[in-house]
Amino acid sequence: ERKNWSIENWRKILEFLISRGLSVTVIEGEADARRTSQLLSGIHSPLVSVVRNKPLLQIASVLRPARIFVGHDSGITHLAAALGTPTIALFGPTHPHLWAPRGDRTKVLWKNKVWEPKTSSPLQMEEISVDDNSPELVKAEVTELLSV
Repeated sequence: ERKNWSIENWRKILEFLISRGLSVTVIEGEADARRTSQLLSGIHSPLVSVVRNKPLLQIASVLRPARIFVGHDSGITHLAAALGTPTIALFGPTHPHLWAPRGDRTKVLWKNKVWEPKTSSPLQMEEISVDDNSPELVKAEVTELLSV
């Protein structure tokens, strides 16, 4: 839970993407059903679909052609980055120097800015929250990645 961005923040991003006519696929694992239900409550759009409890190969087949992926510090975020999908990784309590996905098309957001590996040390341990990353920053980075 401490690595999960708030439902309120996710909803702002979901509404932002839908307002731009972009299809959104929510990837739900077995522990995510409650959060997915909260996120999608009241959202009725043909642009939104959910992939539920699928094996990694099927998830990879969804991620690979995606125009962009936005996710928490998770295995699925690492998979998206490894596949070369433009990825925005939201970090908070874990330090990106040790745990961030890598890739030319991957941006890690930490402490409400784009994290730069060259200016960071794993010894800079701080208690921060993933919610320190604002929806406005995520929207700006999504817009930038989609325009490339």
